[in-house]
Amino acid sequence: MCGFIVAYGNNLKKKIDFKKFKNVSSLIKHRGPDFYKHEVTEDFFLFHSRLSIVDLDGRSNQPFYSENNRYILVYNGEIYNYLEIKKTLKNKYNFKTSSDTEVLLAAYVEWGKDLLKYIDGMFSFVIIDKKEKNIFIARDHFGQKPLYYHLNKDFILISSEIKPLLKLVNEKEFNYKTFSNYLTFNFYAEDKNTFFKSINQLKPGHFGLYKNNELKTFDYALIEKEIGESYKPFDCNELISILTKSSNDHLMGDVDVGLAVSSGLDSLSLLGLIMNSPKSKKLTECFTLDYGENFYNLKSLKKLN
Repeated sequence: MCGFIVAYGNNLKKKIDFKKFKNVSSLIKHRGPDFYKHEVTEDFFLFHSRLSIVDLDGRSNQPFYSENNRYILVYNGEIYNYLEIKKTLKNKYNFKTSSDTEVLLAAYVEWGKDLLKYIDGMFSFVIIDKKEKNIFIARDHFGQKPLYYHLNKDFILISSEIKPLLKLVNEKEFNYKTFSNYLTFNFYAEDKNTFFKSINQLKPGHFGLYKNNELKTFDYALIEKEIGESYKPFDCNELISILTKSSNDHLMGDVDVGLAVSSGLDSLSLLGLIMNSPKSKKLTECFTLDYGENFYNLKSLKKLN
């Protein structure tokens, strides 16, 4: 988990006090304790807090600049297939890190918005194009990583959390319709609305382009083919193959991982897949609820496999 805040607009320093922006940045430092950095120009303010997962070296800290300094990336998430993409682009780019961050930015430089056809992961990110004076934003298919924004006639604010935006905007009027839907249906992310009228969210599976004080958003995750007569259910071997690949993909980082385990079939199946993986050594901790009778630790859980 990382966090970022972005403010963008012409002559931004005349519209937002950078000291205030810097102060509210502290509200998301908890998202990434490994490194903090601000960038400030006449037209944009950036802040990123990093939780190091892939390439723990400082060379992969953010905000991350393209080789020609035209593009700037702030990013939260993991790109599971970044090594495959890096291999595809290796003859076109002189990669200087082993991070998925650099690969993500290189993919945007190469393919623009079409990079979303190639990347697989959980993510939200913002890319500033200093030459074209626009911002590209995107969020993963299922909305695992958050991206909130406030838009007015002068600038746009973007953040991984709502709290900094509320401090910068000073508008806290509740959106009671969203509250009602949440309390009635226990559902929140069906549209761009949040609990606050002044704050929106980029919907899961969407990207957006901000230019000339206007934000246009698009759905890149539309299902192109309807399920029809050609549909057939997965067989057991195919399902195991898909789950095995997915569990391996989630172990792509350079740090150890933990697993929350219940007594259910889903989490214990996942544990079995991980323990059969060549990356199983990355699983160093398992956690479950202890009601005082039987407490499972990693050693005992491994015996279940």
